[in-house]
This record gives sequence, C-alpha cells and structure tokens, in this order.
Amino acid sequence: MASVKASLPVCVVLASMVARHRTEECPMPMVRFRLIGSRADVDTVIAALHGIDDIEHVEEIDDLMPGMREDSSSSESISDSEGQVYFIEVEAPSDELADTVRVNAEMIANDRDAGIEFVDEF
Repeated sequence: MASVKASLPVCVVLASMVARHRTEECPMPMVRFRLIGSRADVDTVIAALHGIDDIEHVEEIDDLMPGMREDSSSSESISDSEGQVYFIEVEAPSDELADTVRVNAEMIANDRDAGIEFVDEF
C-alpha cells in the first residue's frame, strides 16, 4: 500500500507531461475560408461564429496582396453591388468544433446568397 501512495505523485506528473506533449504536437484546428459577398455578409458570418461556445479566435485577414493599391485602376471596375472576396480564419479547440464552424459558416453564407470556399491555406 505504501508503494502505491509513493508512486501516485509520479503518475500525476507523468500524466500532466503527456497532456502537455499532446497539446504541443497537435495544434488547434484552423478553419480558413474565402467568402464572396458584401461587407454585411462578412460581418454577419463573423458575428455568428463568435457566438459559438468555445470559439475565441475569428479573424478577417487583411491585405493578402500588399502590392495592390486600393486606388488602382483595377479596383475602379468593381461596382459596390458586386461581391468582394474576404479571407476569414477561425481557430477551434477541437475537430468537432471546427466542423461546427464549417457547417454554420456555410449555412449563413447560403442564406445570404454569398459564396464560400474552404481552403487549407490562403
């Protein structure tokens, strides 16, 4: 009985080391998607994703093409009524929650007649 009590703290320490090791080698799932729509469409999707329990990181990625000027002639041909492409990143604490993010984002985009494309990288 004494040997079991003496080994208990070692087991606790080993368990915490294993848990820490798993966290380091398995990063949180990242959901990335392009949304083609209006500013209001993006704001609606982002607000809904923030409303999912345990989702803490939802971010619109700005300026993926830093060489492109907003006042360039190519941006003059785009009307305000046409959809813009927005890049969104969501960090989920589990694969199941990442699936929930994908389902919700797709459902809201479809309801708003916005396009959505899930990608591994931007």
